[in-house]
Amino acid sequence: MICKLIKSVLLITPFIIGSTSQAASDSNKDSKETPPQSSPITISSSIGEWSYRCTFPLKGASEDPQSCIVQQTLIAQKGQKSVPLGMVVLARATDNAKKSPLSKRPWRLTVMAPLQLSLKTQPEISIDNKKSLSLEWQSCVATGCLASLDLNKAEAQQFQNGKTGQFKAGKIVGGGTLTIAFSLNGAETAMQNIDSWIKHPPLR
Repeated sequence: MICKLIKSVLLITPFIIGSTSQAASDSNKDSKETPPQSSPITISSSIGEWSYRCTFPLKGASEDPQSCIVQQTLIAQKGQKSVPLGMVVLARATDNAKKSPLSKRPWRLTVMAPLQLSLKTQPEISIDNKKSLSLEWQSCVATGCLASLDLNKAEAQQFQNGKTGQFKAGKIVGGGTLTIAFSLNGAETAMQNIDSWIKHPPLR
């Protein structure tokens, strides 16, 4: 149940925290109504520890939102049970594919972390124990707190070349630091496939 809620929240995360402007859905109320159209085209796959997908707007709807997401659920082992703690997401998203093409949008790293973490200090992610990247807390919901960072090309490349990532954040109860390790197995292929889909979107 927790995992399902986390996934449902992160489906819309790129548009909540990664957009450069908010689309005005009712800006053309006086325009003529158009007949109902089919759903946007979605391509998805998975590899290693990662699942990934792209959603493309319909032909003629170039100003609609568009997103591509690579995601992995963060798991902790408690005894013989696997307990979902959150999720790490790499996304390229735009709220207007015409004005801000997806090909020009950076990779945005978002982590949904468990509750009971200190928001006074910024969380960090490191790849293969190299220099940490500092994320910024965005908001908290019932299932966890979101932290994000726009990655430059070199930082995005770390996720493709790395083997293991570590998320670290300060704890409220008892102090100390929460550390969650995650595998980067499959991240390179997933991100490269996303880039390929963006360059060569499906026929619409």
